[in-house]
Amino acid sequence: MLVEVHRARTRLDSVFAMTRLLPLDDLEIRAHWARYLCVLTSGFLEESLRLILEEFGKKMAHPSVARYMNSSLQGISGVNDERLRQLIGSFSDEWRTAYERDLQDRYKAHLDSLVANRHQIAHGRWVGISIQRITEYYRSVIAVIEWVHDSCCGLHRPRH
Repeated sequence: MLVEVHRARTRLDSVFAMTRLLPLDDLEIRAHWARYLCVLTSGFLEESLRLILEEFGKKMAHPSVARYMNSSLQGISGVNDERLRQLIGSFSDEWRTAYERDLQDRYKAHLDSLVANRHQIAHGRWVGISIQRITEYYRSVIAVIEWVHDSCCGLHRPRH
């Protein structure tokens, strides 16, 4: 795993660990933390994908193409299932097919809910997300990030 992604994951793991110290009977505090973690988890997914795909570009592309890729990847946002499939499909049809075949059924609902909740939170709307639920989403995000990393690092490398 890339050092930057590992660091971000470690920081986010620490924030999730803090929720164990929250009083179980203070539902309002727990709800605020869940919303905060939703925003952080969505941002972690976006930033991790950007970093991994930029690294792939550095290793695989001519420097001018890698620069173009990096500038294009700066706008990654709202990564739900559809956006993820578009993103990885822009790198490799094989990656998209492998994701749809192997992972989509397991993670689609979590990715879509994560982003939908994040948008609701960002627009000041109240969402009923729990710490338990966002923890499930976080686990799914980690699995997706690890899969994309492995794909970019050769375990699922597209044929040329």
